[in-house]
Amino acid sequence: MRTEEKQFQQPAISVIVPIYNTIDYLEECLNSLVLQTLQNLEFILIDDGSTDGSGIVCDNYAQKDSRFRIIHKQNEGLASARNEGVRVARADYIMFVDSDDWVSPVFCEEPLNIAKKNNADLVVFQFDRCEKGKVKNRKPFPNEGIIPKEDILTVLWPNTTVTVWNKLFKRELFNEIEFPDGHLCEDLAVTYRLVYAANKIYVSNSCIYHHRINRPGSISFSDSIEFKKDRILYDLTRLAQLKQWGYVSEIDLKAKSIVYLFIMGDQGELSSNCIAEIRKGTLKQFLMESILWKYKMLFLIYFSSPSLFHLIAMVTGKRINTCTVREMMADYHVD
Repeated sequence: MRTEEKQFQQPAISVIVPIYNTIDYLEECLNSLVLQTLQNLEFILIDDGSTDGSGIVCDNYAQKDSRFRIIHKQNEGLASARNEGVRVARADYIMFVDSDDWVSPVFCEEPLNIAKKNNADLVVFQFDRCEKGKVKNRKPFPNEGIIPKEDILTVLWPNTTVTVWNKLFKRELFNEIEFPDGHLCEDLAVTYRLVYAANKIYVSNSCIYHHRINRPGSISFSDSIEFKKDRILYDLTRLAQLKQWGYVSEIDLKAKSIVYLFIMGDQGELSSNCIAEIRKGTLKQFLMESILWKYKMLFLIYFSSPSLFHLIAMVTGKRINTCTVREMMADYHVD
């Protein structure tokens, strides 16, 4: 017993699992962690003020398996829960799991072996999407192996995905990076910064994470103004940061297109909020300098005469509504 306790005092990986009212899926998630082929682990379960009994389930697992560490806190959101997990993590490497997902038995061992063999600060791996029992496989990454960070931030983004749960991180990457408390789309706000901070990144097509999509009650399944607004503003911030870093050749045209579709296709509060933000000098200047000429034309028409823009869009059959944008976002992916 003493030998086991000493082993778990210095785990190889800290796996952080934020939990909020996912009792219907939680045991499947935690059981997949119990079955990990790598034993020297710690599972940090952050009960973010659950009211459905999820916290009790966590306590039961901790009583049976000393690798589980439980933190009960008041509900402050996913970003806060992840930050707490990073703060208390004891391992040199960090991984994330959402509590309504589950992982393969080699989820921890395989990326860790890759990281050590290649001296990588960050390992990206594949995942599938599961909806109502049906598995949707993603297209393989076009390249495997050590990939330059500029390729991941431009050409391969977001195909390597903006999520944190399909990656293994060196703990030190989080020294000056936190998830934004009180906001949604927190992955989009930090993942590109973690990629930029890494010295060496390995991309693998091994599918070892199983992600549940379109679950009622999940953040991204909601169609809230706050979710959309945070997504757009983080996209704009990321693009501006990429420009500052000098990545100007092939900067994420798909992400920019999504921003414009949001702005041009929504007549409600979201559109007004985004227009106000874009008119704040630097972001508007960046957009006008960077976008393709045809987008620039639409952008100018929209700001000079929204009614004329929508007339053109209607005549050309290219009117974009919120539902269409949500479907396009499935590939961009911030569940």
